[in-house]
Amino acid sequence: IHDKEASIRCYLEHMKELMHYAHEKALKGLTIEPMSCSAEPPTLPEETEYMLSSLNEYHQKHADTVPVYICGDVSHGYADKDGNVIYSNYQLFEWQIPYMCEFHFKNTDNIYNSTFGFSKDDIKKGTVDLGKIRDIIERDEDHLPLPELTGYLEISGPKLGRDYSDYRLEKQITDSFESIFETC
Repeated sequence: IHDKEASIRCYLEHMKELMHYAHEKALKGLTIEPMSCSAEPPTLPEETEYMLSSLNEYHQKHADTVPVYICGDVSHGYADKDGNVIYSNYQLFEWQIPYMCEFHFKNTDNIYNSTFGFSKDDIKKGTVDLGKIRDIIERDEDHLPLPELTGYLEISGPKLGRDYSDYRLEKQITDSFESIFETC
């Protein structure tokens, strides 16, 4: 963290190289996922703005590159070292919409420490309101950079490859999808 600015500059230079390589391989774009930790930039709106602006300005000047978008996450907010929420997951999600081409559906606790799905029990302990996410997307859909926004269910599920837990995975995924489909 003490050399964060230099690290971001290094990241941007390598990402520019990847933008050229992605174009050579006929990809349509690359994504960056803002995280909930200041040690994994971008986290804050100003970091996201700086990084995406830098990369997409570069893309505008170099036809042999692909654009860079945001892969948002409905569970990523930012709490400081004392657990004080500085930016809610809704604030960051909303702020990222003009750059977003895809996002992760995932539930979380009140300081973005644990993540899980959307079963009935998960919804009770979680803080992500799927209706609010739907409303943000519908309200701001004209600001999306692409005509379609894709959401992916991203949950860790139980430990896999174990007789005592594998049978629970199907229910966790099914329950989560049912909640998402009911709302969205």
